[in-house]
Amino acid sequence: REEALTGRALCHAAATFILERRLFADAVDPLLDRLHLADLLAQWSDMPPDPDTAHWDLKRLSALPQPTEHAHLADRLHTLGLRHAEELALIEPDDLLPDLEGMSGLMAFELDALLNELPRTFEHLGIPYTCEITLRSRHVVIRPATKAARRAQEPPVQVLPRFRGFRISYEQDSRRLTLRR
Repeated sequence: REEALTGRALCHAAATFILERRLFADAVDPLLDRLHLADLLAQWSDMPPDPDTAHWDLKRLSALPQPTEHAHLADRLHTLGLRHAEELALIEPDDLLPDLEGMSGLMAFELDALLNELPRTFEHLGIPYTCEITLRSRHVVIRPATKAARRAQEPPVQVLPRFRGFRISYEQDSRRLTLRR
């Protein structure tokens, strides 16, 4: 006999479906970008003060745990009151996004500029790459995002996102190459 999922079990199943792009497919990239920004801002809160970022209030954000994408989604769905599968129809994709403006004191345009400056992913000639950013060491590691991308060569330095002041490395399996010092 089959029973419909309810409560926390439903939230975890829905989070899995969302991350697999079987539900709210359009919400996944904005969600992952927002979680990427939350991680960057949490790292930023441990850095020495900078005149450009003095107005940022990152105390509240840094005090929060940085959950995985799945854990964030499951908790967010539970917070939204998801108890029965029919209630998924009431949820909008924007409801799944963390409120970074409220938690950090940054304006939306500042968050967009930060995401442009320090992106989670980028594409060159249709080949997707992921970017792992470590603020304290000012280092970015770029990796191919797909199996097909692993067969391609590293992207030329001229097409990389700006990453001003960051050292950039390219990793592919066991190969590590410095693109910019």
